[in-house]
Amino acid sequence: MPKLLSENSHAPFWQLVPGVLALRYRRFRIHRHILSLGFTSAQLPHEGLHVHVYRNYRQQAPTLVLLHGFLDSSHTWRRLLPDLSERYNLVLIDIPGFGYSRMPAIRMLWNIPSMAASLARFIFSTLELNPVRLLTHSLGGLLAVHIFRYAQQQLPEANIEAMHLIAPGLLRMPPAERDKIRRQLFPRSIAEVRELIQQIYTRERADLSDWILRGLLYEWSHTGYLYLAENTVENESNIFLQPADLKPYQKFTTLYWNQADGITPYDMGRRIKRACPKIQLITLEAGGHAPQQEAPMVLLNKLHEHLL
Repeated sequence: MPKLLSENSHAPFWQLVPGVLALRYRRFRIHRHILSLGFTSAQLPHEGLHVHVYRNYRQQAPTLVLLHGFLDSSHTWRRLLPDLSERYNLVLIDIPGFGYSRMPAIRMLWNIPSMAASLARFIFSTLELNPVRLLTHSLGGLLAVHIFRYAQQQLPEANIEAMHLIAPGLLRMPPAERDKIRRQLFPRSIAEVRELIQQIYTRERADLSDWILRGLLYEWSHTGYLYLAENTVENESNIFLQPADLKPYQKFTTLYWNQADGITPYDMGRRIKRACPKIQLITLEAGGHAPQQEAPMVLLNKLHEHLL
């Protein structure tokens, strides 16, 4: 896949290799760990793509579909899996273009409504899951709302029982704030990668070596990610919501947010809660933007209170 112009565009290839190989080995270790928990891994054909899925096949348990965030993969859920796998039929999907789900750098493919519609058809038609509950993080939450909308309009038999959204980027932001977030999520240098990591995690991660950061910069420089950003900005009014737009979903929606979130501000959750009083806003006391990685037990305790 073509790359964005960045610091890596001028780096000798040999400088990229150590970081890229280390990251691939780390993903391999996480993949093996997930398999050791009793999950299967499959690349399933769907609408010209191959979508990667982990499943644990607890057929008599409620089905929980997990969708990760931007620049991430299903591996983000690994610290929750030992507990959740005892209670739920889990389906972890790598969103097309992320993780092990490849998607070509064709601009028309990289837009939120199309990705959500395809995921809805994948969940309810290809996987034949019904009913489902959705557990999402960040970008996955925005996709979840669009999946819900599409299913209501186009898949009348589909039943989404509940949406549990961790730090979802649902609302349209003022231009200055939007541009700041966009700069954070599309780093162009090692220094900007380090800054992004510090915004995502509350723990100190500044000790990551430059060669690891260079590998991350290489992986995060796909042209498809730029297409997604450009398509989103050009179609903001049809992608992002006003707080009141969530009223039709408020009986089914629980939000989980940390006040120290450096990516999607906690105030976004409060605005939604004010407009939709029946939505549950759960404040987390630890974990920054990614509590599923930094504070899994804190998050699990809250999930168990509200998932059932």
